[in-house]
Amino acid sequence: MAEIDLDDLINTGLEDVNKIEVEPELAVMTESIGSTKKVNYNVVERAQPTSRLSLPPKVVVRPSYSSTFKTHSPVSSLSPGTPSSEISNPIDFNDSRSAKEQFRQPSLDMKLSRSNCFVSKQCPSPSEFGVSIKDKRLKEFSRNIGSISDKLTDLMKYSIIDIDLDFPYYSHYFKGKKSTKYYMDPISLNLLIVDTSTKYKRAILKTPKENYRCVIPLGVDPAKYDKAFPLQEKKKRSKPKTFDKKNIIKLESELERIENMSIIKKYKFGVIYVKDGQKEENEFFSNDECCDEFWNFMNSLGKKIELKGFNDYAAGLDTKAGCTGTYSYFKKYNGTYSIMFHVAPLLPNQEGDAQKLERKRHVGNDVVVIVFLDPKRKEPFDPRILTSHFNNVFFIIQPKTKNEGLVVQEGYTINVVTKPNNMPFPPFLNSSWMKKGFGFEDFMLKKLINAERMTMYNTTFLSNARNTRKQQLVQLAELL
Repeated sequence: MAEIDLDDLINTGLEDVNKIEVEPELAVMTESIGSTKKVNYNVVERAQPTSRLSLPPKVVVRPSYSSTFKTHSPVSSLSPGTPSSEISNPIDFNDSRSAKEQFRQPSLDMKLSRSNCFVSKQCPSPSEFGVSIKDKRLKEFSRNIGSISDKLTDLMKYSIIDIDLDFPYYSHYFKGKKSTKYYMDPISLNLLIVDTSTKYKRAILKTPKENYRCVIPLGVDPAKYDKAFPLQEKKKRSKPKTFDKKNIIKLESELERIENMSIIKKYKFGVIYVKDGQKEENEFFSNDECCDEFWNFMNSLGKKIELKGFNDYAAGLDTKAGCTGTYSYFKKYNGTYSIMFHVAPLLPNQEGDAQKLERKRHVGNDVVVIVFLDPKRKEPFDPRILTSHFNNVFFIIQPKTKNEGLVVQEGYTINVVTKPNNMPFPPFLNSSWMKKGFGFEDFMLKKLINAERMTMYNTTFLSNARNTRKQQLVQLAELL
């Protein structure tokens, strides 16, 4: 994706999620997924949002009278990680009873799905929110609230948005095969890539607007495939061109490079610490000394690493000369996603820099920001104080203990606030409080990744992505 100028980001009005049209294939998913609404100062209501979760390649639901899985809500996305031409689900989204009958041990994700961080039965009350909702000017922000249906399946391991797009589909199924054919319309810039070795032809359709994975119907000539090359005026079809054999190797190399660029497995998230009584952005970025609860929180999300000599994803931090601090926090999540945290108190605090530009330079360019409130802080946090146009999603976290009978549980209040035009993303909050533990850590990391992925679908980021995609197709058309 091309670099985005911070000034290009424009905050437009938030659409009413109750009026958003739901695509037919997503309609079955909206009934039990959480919601995002305009802030209402007195009442917190449930709403049914649209979703951008991809449907699995094959979903077969076998209803069971004892099942707690609601058959109308396959809120997951499967990655075609198997090399076979057909992708199937071994237990077909059955409940835990059916899984047990197949002698399958419950996975860790299945255990997590039984915990409160993934099973939601009530919506948090306004008194539980840790962000200011009294100011009418906050109405342009939206809050991620709502519920998901009770599940006793292992679907939670597929809860990363668009996880199927992490699979190198072109490189695995098309590159280097003699049976792969390329058709392109230089006018519309539609590129159709087809594997002709099978009865039902697997294909990729790349357009300036979007990329699609599809199957060419039986008996249809790829050069006359309506979805790629539709009829024009006077019922004339645009005639696609094929690529010269001498350019195929270069074409394959470019397509693989473009695909690798689109597979995002590296993330950077900003973290700031807010003390009691602080109301200005420069005060937040001036904090060097933090409470023990803050460092315990950071240790739960990642591992403290020394930047000098660090050879994994550094997210712009200096790993040679130490110009961006000595330490930071890093996490390799699920062995797949590399996450670097831009922790403001660990970034250089230069004397005489009243605006703390060195710290803002990193945190201000992060799409998702964690705002950790000191336990002593009483006043709510106003996300508008952070002036960066690039910051789109805010996780407001504050330590809080909760009495459960005779046991005092340590945990955190969690509130997720987004700027306009950002859709809701899973996993959804059960209440504004969650106890410490692995369930909380896994919830946070999934939620952070999905926050950035869903933000890429808002108006500004989507427009930039389409412009980049168009320029890529223009360059490919030069090889015709």
